[in-house]
Amino acid sequence: MLFLNRRGYAPLTLCRHCGHRMRCPNCTALAGGASRQAPAAMPPLRPCRTPPAECPECGTANSLTAVGPGVERVMEEANALWPDARRLVMASDTLPGPAAAAEAARAIQEREVDLIIGTQIVAKGWHFPHLTLVGVVDADLGLGGGDLRAAERTVQLLHQVAGRAGRAEAPGRVLLQSFSPEHPVMRALISGDLAAFMQEEAAMRRPGHWPPFGRLAALIVSAEEEREADRTARDLGLAAPGGEGCRCSARRRRRSPCCAAGTAAGCC
Repeated sequence: MLFLNRRGYAPLTLCRHCGHRMRCPNCTALAGGASRQAPAAMPPLRPCRTPPAECPECGTANSLTAVGPGVERVMEEANALWPDARRLVMASDTLPGPAAAAEAARAIQEREVDLIIGTQIVAKGWHFPHLTLVGVVDADLGLGGGDLRAAERTVQLLHQVAGRAGRAEAPGRVLLQSFSPEHPVMRALISGDLAAFMQEEAAMRRPGHWPPFGRLAALIVSAEEEREADRTARDLGLAAPGGEGCRCSARRRRRSPCCAAGTAAGCC
């Protein structure tokens, strides 16, 4: 099994000529690349993920290229590396319902599949007695961004994925592709000492009253103009009410940007 928690072909499309990053026309999300040879089971791509023939910034034709992997891209490379292998992509958009999932499980258990390429849908709840090798592509994927629980969720997900290998008589092996092998998540997975990882996470969260030692409240502000949303979010942070057992850093630091975004350390 090759595991990558990203659907589609690629997360980012760049212009090789000017470096322009494609974005969705309806939001600020970066637009990913689309496979030219997507499996028949793949649904039609959304408009924001279909790159134009020319770069909208410099006008250069055929200069847009996909950067980064998705399960479609892993499938494409697997086709080139192992052309005779019987492959199956398991993702939420390739298994549209219980019937498709049951058929995939039957084919795997009856050894009609040599290579499974899947997203988080394969992480838990499956028993493949003949699966002995799991490779995690881009294991650092879930550690980016500002999510407080990123490390916690990543270690849980990868631990569950690793549990798909060696569930019967034959022993299993798990390989992690990581650019940060010294990260606490990777060290915990390699050593198998998840208890030490949880103690380390708790020690970091306790001083700031982060969950589970406190609670965070999130407010989502939307507006047609970005500046209006930023101003409203800042005003909400500065006017946050106080109360017993509740703290807001905006009361200690005027115009605190983190508190205006609703993620101030010390809020509970």
